[in-house]
Amino acid sequence: MAVASPLAPRSAAVELRSGAYVTDGYRLFAILSVAAHHSDALVTYEDCQSLEMLVTPLAELRGRGLELVRAAPAAANA
Repeated sequence: MAVASPLAPRSAAVELRSGAYVTDGYRLFAILSVAAHHSDALVTYEDCQSLEMLVTPLAELRGRGLELVRAAPAAANA
């Protein structure tokens, strides 16, 4: 069983990639995409219970105390 780990500000950008799962301790969120937008990235994610899609700046997610449940799969080497 995977152990959740806090998203440190430096590692959040790396860990929050498409395919990762994070939790706030109550709900599970699937990271759908992380896209550059002006000075910060925008994260599109899905609430796994309500299936609602949300878009939030990466900096805002870092402040929510989310924990990584499952890292995104490693990219296949081409």
